[in-house]
Amino acid sequence: NKVTAKPVTIGIADEHIGFIVGRGGRNITEIRQ
Repeated sequence: NKVTAKPVTIGIADEHIGFIVGRGGRNITEIRQ
């Protein structure tokens, strides 16, 4: 269960980070894409 939950948690965290970075500065978001 832990192994299955890890990718999901990382995926959700990545989305939150991308959203926060997007609000903080679009330049960083463009570089990531």
